[in-house]
Amino acid sequence: MHNTLYITDKRATEAFGYIVGAVLGDGTVWRRNRGDIDVYLYNQNIGLITEFCKCAHTLRLKYRIKEVIRTLKHPERETLRLVKYYMVIMYSSPIGEIIAKYKQAPYKWRIPKEFINNKSFRRGFLRGLIDTEGCISIIYRRNRKPLIKFVIVISSCYNALAELKNYLELKDNIRLHLNYNNSKKNTYALYTYDRQEILKITSLIKYLAHTRKSKKFTKVLEVL
Repeated sequence: MHNTLYITDKRATEAFGYIVGAVLGDGTVWRRNRGDIDVYLYNQNIGLITEFCKCAHTLRLKYRIKEVIRTLKHPERETLRLVKYYMVIMYSSPIGEIIAKYKQAPYKWRIPKEFINNKSFRRGFLRGLIDTEGCISIIYRRNRKPLIKFVIVISSCYNALAELKNYLELKDNIRLHLNYNNSKKNTYALYTYDRQEILKITSLIKYLAHTRKSKKFTKVLEVL
């Protein structure tokens, strides 16, 4: 069930695309001493975790979910707080081998080749990436139309974002901007304020699993 041939047959699916996108955003791969590779995903949002597990189930992959309590320090104050995270551990060396080729380090990754020529994979990949690393905000302005900012991903990996930008324009006619992100050190943001481009993105990905983000997307569509 978990052999390389089976995984190869499923690599063009939306479910596989979602798993890869989510792991590149908030996950990692871990090679055990005996050579097996596990895939990990960390996130606070149960909606995202549920969608990730649903995709793993679609691909008939074994996984388990753990609750992890982390102590986080406020970036400006000297206060600490306890935050509950969910951790999914997926046991699949074939999947791990594939993702390891794309996620080379915590903040260094590259675009999967399936993204280039397969729309189903591309849709799933973008959903996973936006669910983990995306952000959308509506800025209300007095006597003017609301200003909407949509950031697809924030990353230290400039080359991957530049490649993602180029392929989205080439394959889906989605035009985004890539700039240095002033709010975070040594990171870049792929974003747009253009309403038509946001509509193209929402039309491509269809929906998001992250509950709060999906509600925001619905609200944005109403504003648009």
